[in-house]
Amino acid sequence: TMHFVVVDDPVPAGLEPLNPDLATTAGFAADELALAGPAYPYPFYHRELRFNAARFYAEALEAGEYRLAWIGQAVASGEFAVMEPHAERMYDPDVYANGVATRLLVAPRP
Repeated sequence: TMHFVVVDDPVPAGLEPLNPDLATTAGFAADELALAGPAYPYPFYHRELRFNAARFYAEALEAGEYRLAWIGQAVASGEFAVMEPHAERMYDPDVYANGVATRLLVAPRP
């Protein structure tokens, strides 16, 4: 079991996170977000969606695998770097994990 864990997923340029809890995005792929897995909301009790990162917080995590997801809207076309997600114990940052960086291609509408 790990306590006080934060997962930081940098948002690639060209995308903007959408909050499915807001009225302006109600129903916008919220069902797909729920299918991503049981990680949000439990055991992750808080989610921050900012222009530069999506962050998820948990007070206690049992051993196992978790899936976190957020919905993004393309705001620009092009090829963008996707930085690796990072997870760590908030009060013991020597315990951490990094994901894998990749590339994102956003094509313009025909």
